[in-house]
Amino acid sequence: MRKITSNFLDAMPKTITTSNGWYNRYNEDLLFDMISSYDKKLIKSLVSDPYWNKYPSYTYGKGGPRSYGPAVHSLVRVVSMRSQELLSVILKNSAGYFLCATLDTSSGKERISAARRAKKSKDVRARKRAAKILPVKSIRSMSCDKDAGVRNIVIKRVGIDNCYRDFVNDNDGWISSQAKVCLSMDEVSNCKEQILTLVENSSRSWADERFAKRLISLLPKEDLLYLLNIKMNIENTRTGLSSFPNDVEKIISSRLNTSWE
Repeated sequence: MRKITSNFLDAMPKTITTSNGWYNRYNEDLLFDMISSYDKKLIKSLVSDPYWNKYPSYTYGKGGPRSYGPAVHSLVRVVSMRSQELLSVILKNSAGYFLCATLDTSSGKERISAARRAKKSKDVRARKRAAKILPVKSIRSMSCDKDAGVRNIVIKRVGIDNCYRDFVNDNDGWISSQAKVCLSMDEVSNCKEQILTLVENSSRSWADERFAKRLISLLPKEDLLYLLNIKMNIENTRTGLSSFPNDVEKIISSRLNTSWE
């Protein structure tokens, strides 16, 4: 923690107007006067301190240097209303929770500019905000983010049908299952072998089951005959209340008995 950050947090108790032991309210005039008393160099040093990465937005209980998330948010909000010059310094230099508060309280071009920086933030909360704020064309690169929550936001905004190929091998089961059910037959190799491998795996996941049902629905009708005893294989490899064996049987039976293919 930088010295200016330590001094800033030490001064926080003086800005509290009411406290019930669980939640504090802060005097916005005192917060604004305090930040305004710093010169530009000090403000840059304060808001860019890596200490703010993963800093709590809210904590239950009494005091401590990591209990002033609401104060930081109130400070940035009041600055956004009272001083565009000071806000500009925060927009261009903030990190961690200061950056999150900046994205929450700014708007327009300034917010977009801050969100571009947030794409590369070490704080996942800032990256999630960036994924929600930036134009769709600017977030495609975030499909590789290490956090599944960020990737999910990208998928929702871009549309899984437009980006499923990027997520077929994702290490998050939910994301990869969404991507795999978008695959068409010409994008799947060794379909029968994959189906058998999935259903005969006793430790298969719900995502594996979802993908297996998708593959069975894609398999050419003439190949379904090879899967007539598949329910028995499923029941021999997994017990429990899963509806998967019956689901598979219904898919195969319906496809074999329909005249629409």
